[in-house]
Amino acid sequence: MNNKWTNSLHIRVIFVFVNSLLLSIITSAAISAMLYNVYKNSYATDWIAITMHKYYYSYGLSSFIFPLVIFFHFVYFIWLFRKWSTYFTKVESVTKALSEGRFEVEIPKQSKKIPVSVFENLELMKEQLDYLIKKEKKINRLKNELITNVSHDLRTPLTSMIGYLQLIEDNHYKDEVELMYYVDIALEKSLRLNRMVNDLFEYTKLQNDELVLNKINLNLNELMRQLVSQFLPDTDKKGVCMKFEEKYPKVNINADPDKIMRVFENILSNALKYGSEDKDIKVIINQEEYVATVEIENGGNPIPQEAIPLLFNRLYRVESSRSFETGGTGLGLAIAKGIVDSHNGSIEVSSNEQKTSFKVILPL
Repeated sequence: MNNKWTNSLHIRVIFVFVNSLLLSIITSAAISAMLYNVYKNSYATDWIAITMHKYYYSYGLSSFIFPLVIFFHFVYFIWLFRKWSTYFTKVESVTKALSEGRFEVEIPKQSKKIPVSVFENLELMKEQLDYLIKKEKKINRLKNELITNVSHDLRTPLTSMIGYLQLIEDNHYKDEVELMYYVDIALEKSLRLNRMVNDLFEYTKLQNDELVLNKINLNLNELMRQLVSQFLPDTDKKGVCMKFEEKYPKVNINADPDKIMRVFENILSNALKYGSEDKDIKVIINQEEYVATVEIENGGNPIPQEAIPLLFNRLYRVESSRSFETGGTGLGLAIAKGIVDSHNGSIEVSSNEQKTSFKVILPL
């Protein structure tokens, strides 16, 4: 018989029911035959013969056999089902332990009398519950970390901004030059807070699949050329050169230009921030088969290999001080990856002593 059928719980129960019914019929028939034999060999004046004759004559043979069949059917069914009953009592205790979060409980050992699917489903339920509990704990931990990190990042510029505004409120400045200096610092801190709040909203949309993409057919060469020109004041200020190399003259992709621009703004900002002043930043655009690639290279200290898989985690920074002087909100790369993922693309990262490279791959 096929294992799928023999291992079915329903088939096993039916099998026990049918077997107990057959045994009860055989037993009842045997008892009836025995009593009939006693009746046949008894004298007409014997009380057994008289009683059986009256019963058979009044109710018939079937009314005698039927209660016997019912009785023995019940007895045999309980007897054949006893091993299952013991096992399912253990299963009940296991499920109760699992519901209370005690996942170290041992699953009852497999038995030939019990369908394999029962063991497999019970073990699967244990693994799934354990996974869900661990996942929930991880989510709560990440949520607490997010609140802690965001609170820290918000408090630092906010405290500074309040301090300078308090100085202005108390007229603690020498002249208008110092006043404007305080105002500029307060404005810079407020703009930084605004950027962080916008990053948080953007990241939340990505996590909740609420990001709306307005895709059009765009020329990636023109978009990157425009973006590189926007960074010229910053590169001149730092004293580095941003070189634009086109290995393919015209690369067209179907994408949301604003979102894609945001991706490369984040990566180029990091390249400029962490790159060394004596090495140029390279932007290389190419087309490979069915994908477009944009590779951004910069010099500087290499990213530790163990940190590369964590770069796109929310609020992660290679440096742990969480200072705005050495890093941003820690959401830039997480947002960039989310946007690229929503375009069915990917980002590859490599880093060594010579260069650090971020390669964005987008479908055509």
